[in-house]
Amino acid sequence: MEDPRPIPFGPLDALAFSPKNPQWLVVLCHGYGASGTDLAGLAEAIVDDAPALAERAEFVFPAAPIDMAEFGMPGGRAWWPINMQRLLQITQSGSLLELVDETPPGLIEAAAQLDAGIKSRLEALGLGEDRLILGGFSQGAMVTTHLAFTGAIHPRLLVVMSGALICRPEWTKSLDAAGDTAAQLAVFQSHGKYDPVLPFVGAQMLGQLIESKGIPLDFWAFGGEHGVPAQIIQKLAKRIEQLDQETSDGK
Repeated sequence: MEDPRPIPFGPLDALAFSPKNPQWLVVLCHGYGASGTDLAGLAEAIVDDAPALAERAEFVFPAAPIDMAEFGMPGGRAWWPINMQRLLQITQSGSLLELVDETPPGLIEAAAQLDAGIKSRLEALGLGEDRLILGGFSQGAMVTTHLAFTGAIHPRLLVVMSGALICRPEWTKSLDAAGDTAAQLAVFQSHGKYDPVLPFVGAQMLGQLIESKGIPLDFWAFGGEHGVPAQIIQKLAKRIEQLDQETSDGK
């Protein structure tokens, strides 16, 4: 695998691992307060488990638009502002329904910037949206879910690592309007059973929404907290490898 390099990505900064002739664009978005390169290690970890992807997929890691330095987090980025005190109170009280139906201020703007970056990169690579694997971790999982569920972009696979159900009215309405075309999307979802940041029940609610719309779902629960353990990376690598093989075989 080539060394990572900065690439043009619409209005955002991004780091990419780029083979000479990629057949897939894999875009993975970091969580709240992390650096833009926080998930970059996933590229090599995935390729370790699925070596053929080193020459088949470009892995891109965009940095969220909000600089968290002024909030005491130098090097940290965010897709939209979060009131962490309120989030902690909600998770501790079990009142997740307060979050489920909210569209967080700043989400739509961040999603539009990410959408522009993805589409510009697909065009640069000469690939269609059916060659896009899109996802992220935590807040990065939610902003990419928003793009996929509202139909702004149509990835072949959505990767939701430690995400949660938000924007329920909007997502439900959009998926209903998509009808049978929603089933053309597939989702890989993972979540820790003991997650103290985004409780497991929020992931279960998201999974239920996905399945209720006829969208194929691989849901992987693990006995940990808020993270991406090795067994999840291995399963994701195999899922991408399977998708690549099916596409190569013309399925």
